[in-house]
Amino acid sequence: MNSGVNILIATSIAARGLDVKGLDLVINYDAPNHMEDYVHRVGRTGRAGKKGTAITFVTSKQERSITDLVKAMKFLQQDQIEPRLIEISNAFLKKVKSGKEKYYFGFGGRGLDNLQEIRENNRDLERKVFNEDDSNEPSTTKTFQLPDFQIIQGRANETAGPERCKYHSRIQINDLPQKTRWLVSKSDNLNKIIELTSTSITNKGQYYAPNTKIPNKSDPPKLYLLVEGLTEKSVRDANNMIRQSMIEGLEAVARDQNIAPTGKYTVNDKMVFNKEDYKYDGFVVSEIEEGFAHVQFNRPKNLNAFSTKNWQDYGEILYKLDADSSTKVILISSTVAKSFSSGLDLKDAMVLFQGGGKDDTRDFKERYDGLNKYITDFQHAIGAPARIKTPTICLLNGLNLGLALDISSATTIRVATQDAKFSIREIKVGIIADIGVLQRLPSIVNNQSRLNQYALTGENWSAQDAWDLGFVSKVVPDLKSGIDYCTELGQSINTNKAWTIQGTKNSLQQIYDGGLVQDGLKEVAIVNAFNIDNDFGPKL
Repeated sequence: MNSGVNILIATSIAARGLDVKGLDLVINYDAPNHMEDYVHRVGRTGRAGKKGTAITFVTSKQERSITDLVKAMKFLQQDQIEPRLIEISNAFLKKVKSGKEKYYFGFGGRGLDNLQEIRENNRDLERKVFNEDDSNEPSTTKTFQLPDFQIIQGRANETAGPERCKYHSRIQINDLPQKTRWLVSKSDNLNKIIELTSTSITNKGQYYAPNTKIPNKSDPPKLYLLVEGLTEKSVRDANNMIRQSMIEGLEAVARDQNIAPTGKYTVNDKMVFNKEDYKYDGFVVSEIEEGFAHVQFNRPKNLNAFSTKNWQDYGEILYKLDADSSTKVILISSTVAKSFSSGLDLKDAMVLFQGGGKDDTRDFKERYDGLNKYITDFQHAIGAPARIKTPTICLLNGLNLGLALDISSATTIRVATQDAKFSIREIKVGIIADIGVLQRLPSIVNNQSRLNQYALTGENWSAQDAWDLGFVSKVVPDLKSGIDYCTELGQSINTNKAWTIQGTKNSLQQIYDGGLVQDGLKEVAIVNAFNIDNDFGPKL
């Protein structure tokens, strides 16, 4: 008889990577060995916020398991807990307090004699899991740079379950030094990050010798971590914690090398700015000092009007700089004295908006889908300053029309020159401003009525008006003095620790984007607890 209910039987380990649609009931025939398994056994779907029921079978002799079960039920604030379970749990905790029992087993006493053997057994197990062979590790010294931590909007192709996760990252770990790779992919470490960020993190791919190509296109990809989450912020937080673990692992390898000169690796956990990596038409990208990057718009012939290629490059530049672990602050300005940006390149835009004209054979849905995707990609690129972890300083001079305000409203700090002129110009062109200015300015300015006037008329407003609105924090005489002021400001920010700069920017941005105070407090507590170390203290 078919009950119409699908039943899946899985081991505790296998359950962690599951992504099951409509998961409502989990039955633990064997009680979990650790409290965390009450979360892990429901797979990624359960950890992504789905609610359901868990039933656990225990006997009166399973005191540790019962104690974990009672803790889990209390954590979930369940009103009715079987009195017999509470009695067994309390009795067990008394034994622990008196020293007669240990809550979790560890190494001690004579067991230390077998510690090296235990470590070797664990290494053998990890090699089997990742199909690794020590002979594949390079014997020559090399310098390692951190992998890309790009966040991609949309569901990952390799996810077989329902479309619950809206953002993902693929973090390459294959070529990390072996010790670092094991530290980063260690289940205890990943489980902690999963719990703190409400993401799913899965080991994917197959191990290949470092710096070698995959033999065939049909072969599995190199080892990587797939990070998935419901929000971009959750994935970013998980990525930052993984990156921190990666740096700690690389530093551990470096320490080993100092102790034993025959070590296989030297480690450089900072990416060095290379101007050759940032050669883009219409942009000048440079480094003011280590950690302080400068992005300048450079299209003098059309007063820095943006074509499709320009806004795509702009987003790529900022996301690339943000992925560089050495970047702590970014200045955005113009090389053109008359203009920060005159807005969208209308010649380029008309080709898109008009399509193929009379020869355009697309139906309404095809045109709608194409334009909708274009606008969404456009928003993602121009909104990069608000999305990335690195704070941005924006110097606004001369003309600031249309798109210029979309760009600047996404930045962290804004400074204007006395000759700056602003206009939310889109309404004059015949469209609604759709790249961010109407969504961001209301939470920035202090005069809603004035903003409404500017948005609905498309009229010009001055640097003094921008100051009165609270849109800029300072008005400077000219472009040169503006560069000098912004350079000093950026250098002041750059003296602080990277994680404190990024965490402060993230905390503020979260509220600007509509986040709740309670969520912000919880987040900053996690970040501080995760990062504060022994060298904590004020800089006098």
